[in-house]
Amino acid sequence: MEFKEIQLTSSEIMKLFINRCDIYARKNTWGGYITINKMFDEINILKHLSGKSNYGIYQLDINSMIKWIVIDIDSKEYKDDIYKLSEEIKKNYINERIFLEETRRGYHIWICLQEKQRALIARTNMYNFLLGKVNFPYELFPKQNSLSNNKTYGNLVNLIFAYNKEYKWKNKVFEVLV
Repeated sequence: MEFKEIQLTSSEIMKLFINRCDIYARKNTWGGYITINKMFDEINILKHLSGKSNYGIYQLDINSMIKWIVIDIDSKEYKDDIYKLSEEIKKNYINERIFLEETRRGYHIWICLQEKQRALIARTNMYNFLLGKVNFPYELFPKQNSLSNNKTYGNLVNLIFAYNKEYKWKNKVFEVLV
């Protein structure tokens, strides 16, 4: 396995990660997010990549379908285990693109699905895959199986390649290759 540091184009990011173009969130100066009911497009991605803005995206579309899964590990303490897990995921999800993102606080493992899947199915399959393989705390997104009256957007995830202005930290992204 190989970990190759990459930078995706705005159109690649749009294709792989943006599942809802009708709503997104922008990080404000005090660290929270403001939901915006406007179209999200490549101009937003370019602002995100340049560090002018930081955006969060909603994973579930209006039919509770997803195009990616992300494992969020808020610790740098398990680096070797996280790299090994990324390799195991690539072996199991051979046809999907797998990205390991190093954040200021830890890591995100992104699994970009070739075809959209129901959140319930993708979430259940990933939990079953991780069972017995992970000995560190993590969060799995999607956090819910479907949208509901209480959760009309689902959970927010910081868009890949984020830049943290406060800490002057740009996330590094590696593609996991066979």
